[in-house]
Amino acid sequence: DRLRRQGGIDNSLSFVVENGSVPQGEDLPEEWQKKFTEITKISDDSSKSPASKPKLGPSIHRYVFRRPIGEGGQGIVWEVDDTELGRRIALKKVHPKHANSPLHKGMLIEESRNTGRLDHAGIVPVYDLGQDDEGNPFFTMQLIKGEKLADRVRSIKHETLSRQEFLAKIRPLLRHLIATCNTLQYAYDKYKVIHRDLKPENIMVNRYGETVVMDWGMGKAVEDATQLDEASSMLFVPVSGSGSGVERTQVGSVKGTLGYLSPEQAQALNSNLDHRTDIYGLGATLYRILTGTVPYSGTSVEEALSRARLNQFVRPRERNSKIPKELEAICLKAMAMLPADRYQKATDMGQDLENWIAGEPISVVPDTLLKKSERWLRRHARGVIASLLLLGLTAAALLWAATFYLKKSYDLDTANTALQQQQKITKSSRDALSTVLEEVVGSIFDDQMSQTPDFEQSRINMLKAAMDEMQKFVDAHPDDWDLKLDVLRLLTRLGNLQSEATPDSATETFNRASELIAQAK
Repeated sequence: DRLRRQGGIDNSLSFVVENGSVPQGEDLPEEWQKKFTEITKISDDSSKSPASKPKLGPSIHRYVFRRPIGEGGQGIVWEVDDTELGRRIALKKVHPKHANSPLHKGMLIEESRNTGRLDHAGIVPVYDLGQDDEGNPFFTMQLIKGEKLADRVRSIKHETLSRQEFLAKIRPLLRHLIATCNTLQYAYDKYKVIHRDLKPENIMVNRYGETVVMDWGMGKAVEDATQLDEASSMLFVPVSGSGSGVERTQVGSVKGTLGYLSPEQAQALNSNLDHRTDIYGLGATLYRILTGTVPYSGTSVEEALSRARLNQFVRPRERNSKIPKELEAICLKAMAMLPADRYQKATDMGQDLENWIAGEPISVVPDTLLKKSERWLRRHARGVIASLLLLGLTAAALLWAATFYLKKSYDLDTANTALQQQQKITKSSRDALSTVLEEVVGSIFDDQMSQTPDFEQSRINMLKAAMDEMQKFVDAHPDDWDLKLDVLRLLTRLGNLQSEATPDSATETFNRASELIAQAK
């Protein structure tokens, strides 16, 4: 029936055999026997080639196998075609080495039910739960096409990037981690389900940039006493610290992946695991994003496991000094030794990450006056620019008035005593104004506005305006070297700013400064 629905005996039979769905010979009509033998021979010959696909198992009901897309310690995930609905989906079944294990079969059923009832955009939807002809359970789910978070972390060159480049690279990954926090909180709030194996390899980013938490095979409803537990006594051991490859072995009753284990997991305190164990996994995932390495590693499994039990890992900033202190504080809070010292909700950690991205205060770092000032400047950037411009114009106007008055005083020969006194006052005022101008340019223009994005051109324009006003005074008083010194300072700052944006303009500015220095000599 399936072959007739697909249309064409020859093409359909070739497709089925090529993809491993091989019917038993006695089930075939006589007229297909010869064709079946020919196709099988071709398939067997091609399987001997090193480049050939691995031999696939029989199809299951309406699902035709295409290729394996993932393998864990307990199951294998296949890409399959749903011939009834005409769509490509994923199918997970028990690993062949556990095919005769009732325990692992029960675990697969539990995984399908735990995942299936979690109706959330960040969790892959389950379509079907069934058994093949041999009685082995399987379940089908949406096929997620995209990239693992681990792959995106590996693409970051932590050692060679500048601090700005590093922060620009990790911000998108932090947003995926925030989405993961929300997904885990939903799973726990709704059904008290915990994941127990959270790591970058189990976080997918699909083609549309959406975050999906995968592989709930280690998941458990913490308040469901009927669930199987000892079957999931599996420790996944990464081959390298970067997590680029994985070998799997079974060690006692430790549950999780070595390198991301919480202390209670490493101590096999399985009855004590709760949602805060997943929060530790979130912290360990953040650690990997920030440093490019897993928290725990060692020359042997026993050594790494011992470090995990004692929560002994290198602090993130010791591995990478470019990490902001706030992000390290969030990571260390999530990875605290005792569950009571960690975030008590995954969404609390997500909110701190969201606040850091937005430049807002976070719960684990005290807010300081300096940080409040920085946030105020960011929020009132336009008002600050207008105020600085007004202050600059006012300073220029006052300086012009003082200079004008000084010029007039020289013309009053009959008031020589008053003139001398006024000169002292005027000089003091101008010195004070020069000091104010130096403070404005040095503190506000160089220190504060340099921290504000997209203000570079505004700083250049404002310095040009101030310098042009000062140049008028110099032209009027060519022998006043104090004025020329102020102009020289402005030219130096202007040239330094222009050197990054417009090198030609910077050269012209430094030439003007050189002319002033030559005159002084």
